[in-house]
Amino acid sequence: MHSFTIEKTDPLYPTPLRLFKIDKITELNKKLIAEVRAWRKQEKGANISNQGDSWHSPNGLMTRSDPLFSEIFRIIPQIAVKYAVQINPDLNIRNFRFGANA
Repeated sequence: MHSFTIEKTDPLYPTPLRLFKIDKITELNKKLIAEVRAWRKQEKGANISNQGDSWHSPNGLMTRSDPLFSEIFRIIPQIAVKYAVQINPDLNIRNFRFGANA
């Protein structure tokens, strides 16, 4: 057996965890649960790893036009940009555009 010593440790892939608070999250969660339940009634769902009475949404979540899904899909990129700028303040995202017209 060879002996060894650790000379140094480099954090090559650091990923800071940021927690964001979304205003009126309780209200959004209630509406989101209602929209998911309605979606579940409309579609059978995908059979992937779900068992028992569980349901796995089919592909297409990000293309849904339900009001709350649309609102959440507008919030996610805004949070992603804020996160990117927090971990790299030199990042220039001022002209970043979201959506199909980007």
